[in-house]
Amino acid sequence: MWHPSVKMSIIFKSLQMITCLAVLLDDQSELVVSFVYALNEESVRRHLWAELLSVATDPRVSGKPWSVLGDFNQTLDHSDSSISPNPNTDLPTRLFWDCLLHAELADLTYRGCSFTWWNKRSTNPIAKKLDRILVNEDWYLKFPSSFGMFDQPRTTTLTWRKKRVKEAHAKVLLLQQQILTEPNPSLAALERSANENWQTLLHAEESFFSQRSRVTWLKEGDLNTAYFHRMTSAR
Repeated sequence: MWHPSVKMSIIFKSLQMITCLAVLLDDQSELVVSFVYALNEESVRRHLWAELLSVATDPRVSGKPWSVLGDFNQTLDHSDSSISPNPNTDLPTRLFWDCLLHAELADLTYRGCSFTWWNKRSTNPIAKKLDRILVNEDWYLKFPSSFGMFDQPRTTTLTWRKKRVKEAHAKVLLLQQQILTEPNPSLAALERSANENWQTLLHAEESFFSQRSRVTWLKEGDLNTAYFHRMTSAR
């Protein structure tokens, strides 16, 4: 968001939302972006709904393209959950719906995953759409081709994987340095255990990248892309 072509300034800030005014320096046009991270407690989320209504009518926002995106910790429709739909809409859902109706916000067209959260249970997995990108009519008029992308959180997973391998290797190097300074059976056992852990993580990382490269080949190679041609010409 801090690209040189965009000037950002915070106009509202609260526990669950930060609203920024963005100026696109190329044409000096203005737009508003609100970043949301709603809390777990339903009673506290009601404050967020009230804040959205307040921002919608603020002179600094009214009449400008406005996008509200983030984790709302609340479903909006029966289709937002993988479990069997309940014909009765509960109060938290109705309050969220009423808020968006009066704030004149609606989901931006999106691609990717239908759900953005799951309970990580193998016996009773449940997925829900808790993250969304909402926009007003002015946003659609300014950016008619815009859309959201909800992908799997692989970037975070990849960063965490790399960090674990790096930390494990650093631990091995430290123990080896200690052994070369003052060798003893205790340090040797610790070094062997740390080395085994590092090798396990390293092997898992290599397996991950190998699998991902095969997926890339299958995805792009079958589309007869340049990637496929480079692969075939290298044989």
